[in-house]
Amino acid sequence: MDFLIPCYLVSHYPGQTCGLVNNWVDWTIATLNSTFIATYDYAYGGATIDANLVKPFTPTVKSLIDQVNDFGNYTAVGRPYYPGYTSHNSIWAFWIGINDIQNSFHEPGDRDA
Repeated sequence: MDFLIPCYLVSHYPGQTCGLVNNWVDWTIATLNSTFIATYDYAYGGATIDANLVKPFTPTVKSLIDQVNDFGNYTAVGRPYYPGYTSHNSIWAFWIGINDIQNSFHEPGDRDA
């Protein structure tokens, strides 16, 4: 059985979340923070951890490995677009695994492995 979870634009910054409310990262930033905070979102909807292990639903979706490489190449300390974040002014979040389960569900293989 195939299904699609509708995604709604509910954030105060560009991007989509799946669900009817802000995701937990949005909520944490908006509710528990009293200062300006920039949000950098490298996530791709439908991404898997490693596209060589579990294919995303379309080849244009970057895997977690690709997203981390983009961070390292562009906005990490010493890179061209480093925005000046530190451990005192940043929050980091990863939400991984659900797309790997969803996308591999219909693949053949040993489920007991």
